[in-house]
Amino acid sequence: MQNGVKKLIIGCLLANLVFAGGTYEIDDLVADISTETCYPENNNEWSLYDHFGNVNGGNYQVIWVILFSASSHVSQIEAEFTENIFNQYRDNGLAVIAAGSEWEDDYSCDEWGTEFGLSYPIADDSNMNFRSLFTDGSVPHHILLDHQMRILYSAEGTIIPPTGNEFLNVLDNALDNLESLTIISHLRDWNMVGLPVNATDPSQTSVFPGSVEGTLFSFAETYVNENELVSGEGYWLYFPYSGHSALNGNDLNSLTITLNAGWNIVSGISEETDFSEISDPDQIVVPGSLYGFDGTYVNSLSLKPGKGYWINAFSEGNITITSGGTSGKVRSTFSYHTQEANVLNINNRKLYFGVSIPENESVYYQLPPKPPIGAFDIRFDTHSKIANGLGYIEVQNNEENLTISAEFNIPEDPQSNWIIITSAGMEYILTENIPFELKGQITGLTLKKVRKMPTQYSLSQNFPNPFNPATTLDFEIPEQGEVSLIVYDLLGKEIRNLILNKLTAGFHSVQWNGTDNYGNLISAGCYFYQLKVSSPFSGPQPEYQYIQTRKMVLLK
Repeated sequence: MQNGVKKLIIGCLLANLVFAGGTYEIDDLVADISTETCYPENNNEWSLYDHFGNVNGGNYQVIWVILFSASSHVSQIEAEFTENIFNQYRDNGLAVIAAGSEWEDDYSCDEWGTEFGLSYPIADDSNMNFRSLFTDGSVPHHILLDHQMRILYSAEGTIIPPTGNEFLNVLDNALDNLESLTIISHLRDWNMVGLPVNATDPSQTSVFPGSVEGTLFSFAETYVNENELVSGEGYWLYFPYSGHSALNGNDLNSLTITLNAGWNIVSGISEETDFSEISDPDQIVVPGSLYGFDGTYVNSLSLKPGKGYWINAFSEGNITITSGGTSGKVRSTFSYHTQEANVLNINNRKLYFGVSIPENESVYYQLPPKPPIGAFDIRFDTHSKIANGLGYIEVQNNEENLTISAEFNIPEDPQSNWIIITSAGMEYILTENIPFELKGQITGLTLKKVRKMPTQYSLSQNFPNPFNPATTLDFEIPEQGEVSLIVYDLLGKEIRNLILNKLTAGFHSVQWNGTDNYGNLISAGCYFYQLKVSSPFSGPQPEYQYIQTRKMVLLK
């Protein structure tokens, strides 16, 4: 069987394994095998994929499967040699499982392991279920699986030299390859990836065998389906599970990449490279425009091996990514206004608001093209991550709920609220670090600043006070009314009538420049100012709903 992976219907015990389609052959990928061992501890569960990096944090190992007969004189002679090999390489990533059969009166499973001083696990294969996966012939039979669980070696006969020299050579090469692997973590769902090594086979199925075939996409003004990866280029790729991929190939220490004007997906070399160390002699790269993907877009400061990144360019040209960096680096002198802006958190992803960006700097805040459908993405409809006042937010959401909160770096305006409005018209006030949740598939939101409605009458102390030459008087009324705001001297004489009018509910502000009703400058001293509010329907003799007086000082 040379194409595809032969499938196992796997029960909890090896005795329940049923192999579909004959024995595994060289280059086949082996499905998981789970069994209970009879040595060194009975009923101890052993699983092939416990040693496979996709399921144990990227700690890949080479697996050596030993099939033997306890009654075989060759197997008995060979047992001590296998333990010596295991001891020699176990710290280099070698794992061993033995499956024995034909137990005689001389040896039980425990007695076999004890007699020959073995430390690797043994499974009772009396029913030869394990053996039938790999051979129809005699034993001893030895199998080597690489870090992808692909069969590198499968042959009967002893591995004691010189007969076993081929086995030992394959083992040495497999462990050498294991040591040189580049381990890349990936998410369940869409990922941005690249090829950071010189691979002999750059096809998607070879480089990322755990990915979904047919989901490799490059970008050239639109997404383009690909079959092979090219070093320096970045791609979208879909994985049905989270885990790790192990890339094998010679190190890539330098790359020259041609960028188009606008957004490009790129990838780096075999070691992590700072964005600031990219050689950009023509200064074509937009500062701050390196974006990675960890479920949604995030600004990145470096290119990690095996990851893909968006990068924005002012114009077409070449950049060079080299170990250690070179001259002509990416320019970095621009004011990054997000540090002073308010922050809107949506499912722990950040947008910024409340600051004005000069038009010639707007390119620094543009987000890359949207990821494939199914990946989470938030952005303002201007494709920016920052807005000043009114902002329409587009949500590409693969989650059922949105959790929203805000951080205010700009002092809050006591007369205004920032609110979020859903497409259904529901309004939510943004309060510092107090999250709220929106349920359902949300596709769009509006961010808006609105004036508060006062809940009570109030006259504020003028500011500044004392003052010269002018001061501001603030007051608030919770409903419409006839309003007068008058300045008096210490004897109660009217100096200046600032307001005598019908006003709507809300926050109001008046400036006074220290002049009387005739435009004359008044002398320094203490003055009173009084707010009176009455109903607009109270008739010729007003019934005052609110009266308040405060004192202020004019200096000369």
